[in-house]
This record gives sequence, structure tokens and C-alpha cells, in this order.
Amino acid sequence: MPSLKLHRRAMLRGMLGGAAVGVGLPLLDVFLDDHGEALANGDGLPQRFGIFYWGNGNIPSRWTPTGAGFGDDWQLSPQLMPLAGVKNDISVITGMVVKCKALQAHGSGVGGILTGSDLIDAAGRFAGPTIDHTISEQFKSTTRFMSVHTSCELNNADTGTGPSYSYVDSNTQNSAIASPRKLFERLFGPDFRAPGAPPVFDPTIGLRRSVLDAVNDDAARLTPRLGAADRIRLEQHLEGIRALELQLDKIEQGVDPLVFSACGQPPLPREFAPVEGRWDLQAMNDVVCDLLVMAMLCDQTRVFGHWFSGSVSNILYANVPAGYHTLTHDEGDGTIGYQREVDKIVTQIMTAFATLVRKMGEANEGTTGVSLLQRSIVLCTSDCSLGRQHRQDEYPLILAGTGCGVLKQGQHLRLPGENASRVPLTLARAMGLNRMTSFGTNAGQSSSLLNEILARPV
Repeated sequence: MPSLKLHRRAMLRGMLGGAAVGVGLPLLDVFLDDHGEALANGDGLPQRFGIFYWGNGNIPSRWTPTGAGFGDDWQLSPQLMPLAGVKNDISVITGMVVKCKALQAHGSGVGGILTGSDLIDAAGRFAGPTIDHTISEQFKSTTRFMSVHTSCELNNADTGTGPSYSYVDSNTQNSAIASPRKLFERLFGPDFRAPGAPPVFDPTIGLRRSVLDAVNDDAARLTPRLGAADRIRLEQHLEGIRALELQLDKIEQGVDPLVFSACGQPPLPREFAPVEGRWDLQAMNDVVCDLLVMAMLCDQTRVFGHWFSGSVSNILYANVPAGYHTLTHDEGDGTIGYQREVDKIVTQIMTAFATLVRKMGEANEGTTGVSLLQRSIVLCTSDCSLGRQHRQDEYPLILAGTGCGVLKQGQHLRLPGENASRVPLTLARAMGLNRMTSFGTNAGQSSSLLNEILARPV
């Protein structure tokens, strides 16, 4: 019997009251290749990229797994035990070094792993752009948001934002939303359109577009009168305006119901507030992860940064007596050989990361049985290894997901002294940036792919 061939936009057709009607089909297995990773007509299903970040590092002796390789050849360490349920979905990489200059205690490491370059000033500005923004550039005309950034730590109550280490350029950071309610409003508020919803002809969108057109016209007249440096600054500003224009286009287009049939508007989350100075970080993280997963299932974005907590963060964790940063420096080793309270905190952070990985693994797209995690790559990292010494060796690196079968899973890879810039370079190539042949500058530069994590060439 010949195999059935259908285009993903095939419809069920018929007649109703003398008029032709059609109903779209969901994303059926017949639309996919043998691996469930691409549409049968050659179109790729979307990849996603994310970063899970926390500040203040870890304790390497409690972090590094025993053994190396795959499966039962390695065992999770005490600080990684919360990941036991998703061990086969992750790869732990240890021993690598961020080789950028240690110019700032907490900024040099995260700046180095995300840009491959030294900080550009004493204030801690990154060279920019960070790897997440570089990857998001290819989706700026595809999704409503180039990227979405979140945090579980509130730094600015007026703006509802938290720490973010995502840089568009050295002068511009992407803001992280630190309120689940505000995140819901941004992603699923009045401008959200569910898959298959009828077109919305919102006059305010036309008005907003007219305002942007006027701004662009004014900028075109201003540009010839500016010096070279100011032209660069203005162009960077206009890039943000063009991103708004593309966002308006996506609002009007809506979401393809055939590809994103798992999309739906989630419930409005509750308000969060601290109790005696402590936030319920695990509960907040749980809600944020739900919203991020649905944002990707609805193709609102394909790139995210979840900046769980900031560098130099003194946020209070459950069942510990003081802030994280303070403890990394003030807690004594005692007789047990490590900082017990710091150890508790890192374990709680890994519990939060495990929640994200699990929720992405449980989210299936359409009828394919292929999870969101299998189509994603998530980099989990911090700003240093041993927080007490702000070390940039033994850098904490975990990968989750396969990026549509590009990465291997379930391994511990030990690479003492190797340049950590090989990781973001490899991830960028795995996400389709074939033009990127190197990553970083000076001592942080690398043009060597980390082939050990690749399931196929990139």
C-alpha cells in the first residue's frame, strides 16, 4: 500500500449549505519524518534555546559527578542529586575554564561564558552580544518575541524586574521579568491570540505602527547630521524599534494551529510576596517554568533566559540563616570539609532547574509524542565555581535537551583545563548558526567544536 503523503496545511473539505468549507488538521505523525524531528516536506520543526542561570557558584567537590561516560558509568554528585529524575535528559560537563581575564569577582565569569570576551569596563559591562541574543537574531521575524527573560529575584519593585545577563550589545541589556503575574500579562495578555483564532483588526496596532513609521522617518533625517559614534548608537536604538514592528506583525498573524496545537492560554497566576523577608522561590519558579513552556508551545518565543538569581545575590533561601553571597564568604568549613549552608542552597537551585527540565520533557507538541525538551537546548551555568574564591576553573556547565537530535544526552564529560568557550560555540552551531566559526576574543576565543556532545555533525 503506498504511503500517505499530506502537506501540513492539508484540510478536511466539504460542503455546508451549498458552500465549500474546510477544517485544518492537527500536527499528525504523517506530517513528520521518521524521527519526529522535521516536517516530511523538509521544513524543520522549531528548535528552542534557553539559559538557566544562578549567581554565586557552587562547591566543586560537592558538584562533580563520580565516573564519566554514559548511563551507569557515572553517578550524580550530592549537589546534583535533585536531577536524578532527569539524569538521562542532561549532560554534565566539568573541568572547563573560562579563560577571560578575571577583572571583576562575579562579572568576569558570566561575561566570559556568555560572550567569550573580557568585560569592557570596571562597571562590569559585557562586550556583547551574549550567546542567547546571537541565537535569537535568527527568529526575530518568526516569533512574537525574539526572546523572553525571567527571574525569581526582584531587584526593582517599580519595574517588576530582576537580574539579567542577556546583552544585545555592550550598552543594552534585555530586562528580566521578576513577577509571574507580569510575565503572564506580557505573554498572554490582550495581544495574545490562540491558534486558529480569527484575525483581529485592532485599530490600536495600526496606530502603533504609524507612530513607529514616523519615528523611523525622523531618524532617517537625523542620521546624516550625526557623527560616527552617534550613528552607531542610533542604529542600535532603531533595532529595538524594528523589533517592535515585527512584534506587531506577529500579533496580527497569530499562531499556526497546525504546528502549535498544544498551545493554550494558561490560568492567571497568583501574586507572590515575601513572608518575613523570604520568597517562596520554588513555587515562583514552578509558575515561571509553566509560563515559559507554554510560551514556547505557543511559539511566542524560541529563546529564553531564566536568570533564577543574580550575581552577588543575598536572597534568602529556605531553611538557611543568611543570604547566599554572604554565606559563600562567611560560612566556615567546620569539620565536614565544605560549607553546609551553601551546599543546601545549590541543591535548592538544582531542584529549580530540574523543575524546568521536567516540565519541558512532559510537554508534547501536537500528536507527535516528541517533547519540547527534545527540540530544545538549555544551558545551565553560573558566574563562578567556588563562590568563596570566585574561581573560573571547574566551571559549572549542564546541558539539557537534544535540539532536535543534535546533542547527546545522559553523560558526564570531564575536560580539565579546556576552554569553556567551546560550549557556546558548539551550541550556536547546533542551533543552526553555521556561519559562526569561532566564539570570543583574545584568551577566551575558541574555534574548536565540542564534538563529544554532538550526536551528529553541525
